[in-house]
Amino acid sequence: MKLRLFPQEPAGLNLLSEMAQQIVLASATLAELLGVPAAEHAKLVEDMHNHEAKSAELHFALLTHMRTSFVNPLPREDMYALSRYLNEAIEKLDAAGELVGPVQT
Repeated sequence: MKLRLFPQEPAGLNLLSEMAQQIVLASATLAELLGVPAAEHAKLVEDMHNHEAKSAELHFALLTHMRTSFVNPLPREDMYALSRYLNEAIEKLDAAGELVGPVQT
């Protein structure tokens, strides 16, 4: 094991990166949802809910990680704020997915 003068624990950044990836996936799902026939609408809305649930899970994992780790690559307040904003963004995407009604053909 290599000792460092300033140890780093990248797990928090990895969790933030995974949260951002969920937003990318949710945005793609919302784009699909805008032009999909009514028969496929429910499946895509369920996908949106799954992206939001995964993001919430990652948010709580990050909170637990910040509470239990001694050294973080960014200040705790910044990591918490970024995580909260990413979680709020995906919640808004999920709500937008709920508002988009199925296309009547």
